[in-house]
Amino acid sequence: MRIGRRVFLGAMAAVPTATPSFAQEKRSPVLRTVIPDDFDSIQHAIEAGQNVEARAGAKYHHTGVALGNSQSFDGRNTSVTADTGEHLYVLNGYAPTLERIYIADNTASREAAIHIDASRFADVRRIFSPNTGNGGLVVAANRGFVALAELDTLTFEGVTGTGISIGSSTVEIFADNVYCAGKLEAQEGRRRPHAGTVGWRQKTPIVDGHAVGGHQVFGCNMIAVETGWWLTDAQLSRFNSCIADSTRGYGVVIDGSSDRITFVDLFVGASMGIRIGGAARNISFDILETALIGVPPPWGQAPFYNHPGPYFAITVEDTAKVTINGDSWRGDKRVSVAPTASLTVTGGFWFQGRNAANIAAGTTTYLADREYLHPGDAMFRAPYDGYLFQAKATLDRPPGPGQTATFVVQLDGVDTAMKIAVSGASSLSGLVYGPISVKKDQFVTLKLEKSDGMASGGRYHFDLQMLGI
Repeated sequence: MRIGRRVFLGAMAAVPTATPSFAQEKRSPVLRTVIPDDFDSIQHAIEAGQNVEARAGAKYHHTGVALGNSQSFDGRNTSVTADTGEHLYVLNGYAPTLERIYIADNTASREAAIHIDASRFADVRRIFSPNTGNGGLVVAANRGFVALAELDTLTFEGVTGTGISIGSSTVEIFADNVYCAGKLEAQEGRRRPHAGTVGWRQKTPIVDGHAVGGHQVFGCNMIAVETGWWLTDAQLSRFNSCIADSTRGYGVVIDGSSDRITFVDLFVGASMGIRIGGAARNISFDILETALIGVPPPWGQAPFYNHPGPYFAITVEDTAKVTINGDSWRGDKRVSVAPTASLTVTGGFWFQGRNAANIAAGTTTYLADREYLHPGDAMFRAPYDGYLFQAKATLDRPPGPGQTATFVVQLDGVDTAMKIAVSGASSLSGLVYGPISVKKDQFVTLKLEKSDGMASGGRYHFDLQMLGI
């Protein structure tokens, strides 16, 4: 279901196509010419400026059918097999339309079955391709500028290259109900996605230093490929109710200088998780579900994934900056965050430990509203089932040369693996990620151990975030 209204969000260069007349823009429905089975008749009819409809039951063999200004091809109740060539269909100009095509076999095409070239208001809908080969649909592959293209109800199976490719000279793509599935490699009855396959590949330009794009994507699924969604230098795009499942690599990759990318209601399962790297920034996830990360699907051969792990739901590398709504994140919370990267997870419940008085060197204390010598005086209760996700420790002065302040999260009085050691003459903080599974009403304590040579003064903050399941 479509949500909202399409809005152009960036500066747009001129499209090198013929300018439509007022009559073309406001044209009334035109009777379609029904043509016989051969390619020459299709192309001749299209070149004559007609709206072409395939003959019911026809079986076409062709390549390179070109649609221009206000031209359309309706292939209902027919099937098409690609002859050797670059693309089955090429759309350019103003408002070309391709619809209701059953592509029985596109493997003879050297590139994607459909190419949207320099155009405005191109419309591709209700395409089903069970044997896609190198690619399903490419937008602005080589040249030209594409704006306001609409993709609706497309299915590309048997992909050995890239299902959907959005080129760098593209603004305002609206995609609804797109499904891409890769070709599987079989070995002893088990299978894995074909190497090098990508479900959705996207780049979007930067114009005069400003992000443009405005791509809106709804209800699109990338299944059984190496990489589900791969966005490089992508700008200003929103993905709603999408899936990446059974990928031998990452379900989602966002890298380069990608900026202002939002996923709302994303499922990533049976994959290596989500990776954000490069200088990507303003990347956000809301209503995220990460399931079976690093667990092959039942039909998957071993090894299924590109590397043996460890696997993380979220990997943030380089200088990337990512925000996740923690209150709507379902699934395992394993993360890997580079020291130069940033992951902000909002929401959840925070346990906070502070000291009010000086803490002597060489002592162990427990932090809550103040410092306590006995853990029973500083215990918190978990408010619900979930995960101890991240702990942060800060000091107002360094421990000193050769000295260490060690912060430890305890669960029911037992040390966990969530430990932070702040050491030396310059360190003032530390961060550690879990996750550690916790049940409602289990006891949580925040322990601080000071080495023998530390000064007795100083203020210590120990904060622990808990997320639900």
